This record gives sequence, structure tokens and C-alpha cells, in this order.
Amino acid sequence: MHRKIGYLGPAGTFSEEALIKFTGSDCSERIACSSINAVFKGVKDGSLDLGLVPYENSTEGSVHLTLDLLTGECELKISGEIILPISQHLIARTGTTPDRVTRVLSHPQALAQCRLYIEKHLPGIEIVPMVSTAEAVRAVAAAQEPWAAVGNARAAEIHGLAVVAANIQDCRENRTRFVVISREDIPVAGESDKTSISFTITDRP
Repeated sequence: MHRKIGYLGPAGTFSEEALIKFTGSDCSERIACSSINAVFKGVKDGSLDLGLVPYENSTEGSVHLTLDLLTGECELKISGEIILPISQHLIARTGTTPDRVTRVLSHPQALAQCRLYIEKHLPGIEIVPMVSTAEAVRAVAAAQEPWAAVGNARAAEIHGLAVVAANIQDCRENRTRFVVISREDIPVAGESDKTSISFTITDRP
């Protein structure tokens, strides 16, 4: 079945890795989107059949933007989920050592997941948040300065960079839950269905 499925791009993000795991060998077309907002917009306007977005991380908790969009007025459905083990690496040009790095770039969630490593091995370094881990790796590849990114091995390979420190996440059992969003309910076979309910209350004493 040919489907267009959007994810937070560019190629080399954990979202893409989760989508590859979700689709397996089917003929779905993976569409890289510039932001989580863009994934939701594409599903809502019909240019995408489905979207895959990060929902929560075992270390850092909920991805608040995803929750805000799901509980807003988008009227989209959660039609599936996938849990992906997350290994974060420090990525830089070949020959760069951590002590030479002058700036670290990554998505805020990835940076937060590696807080202890950064504090211990890169104290006082400039931290630059990016829209995605893969975008951070791409920026490091384009820079002449000794910058580094936090991301996955696939992103390093895509951009010809090296993993200069592996598995730097604070928690070895680091996992992220991704959800599949759709315009319509999609029936799921089996007895492992999950229901999520969102609501708001008035903030008052």
C-alpha cells in the first residue's frame, strides 16, 4: 500500500529511524518535514496520509509541542505507536577530539538527555539548540570550526562525519515513544489497544 508518511526531517533524525522501523519493507513514501508543526499541517490538509512525531522520552518526559498540537483543535487521531531505543553520540569531523570542540549543537531534547556528559566533558561550552538532531549534524558538516553535534550514527554517516564519543546519553535505557497521527480512526487488530484522553480544567484556587 503506497502511503505518504511525514516525519521530522531531514534524513538522519531519530524520527526517520523510528519511521523506518514502523514501515518495515512496505512501499510507503517517507516525507521529511521541517518541523513537528509541518507534520501535523500535512496530515490535516491531506498532503500526507499519516505522520510520525515524537511523543515522550523515558528520560526527559513529554514532548510538549506534540501534546499541545494533539490537544488543540487539529482533530487528528493517534493511530499507532513505536518505541525506539535512543543512543546519542557526539559527532564531529574526523580527527576532532572532545577537548577541541568549541560549540555543541542539537535538538533541545537530545541535549537534555546528555546533560551529565556535557557538564563533565564539555564544561562551559556554547550550547546551540537546533530544530532536529540531523539538522545539527548537517550544520557541523558545513562548518569550518571544531563544532560537534549530538545525534545518531546514521546522521554521521550521511554527512561524512565521525562519532567521537559514543553513547553519551545519561540513561543507558533511553527510549522515545513516537506516535502515528491520522485524520481518521484506523482499526487495530488484537487486544493491545491503548486509549489516550486529554482534557483541560480551569486554573483556580
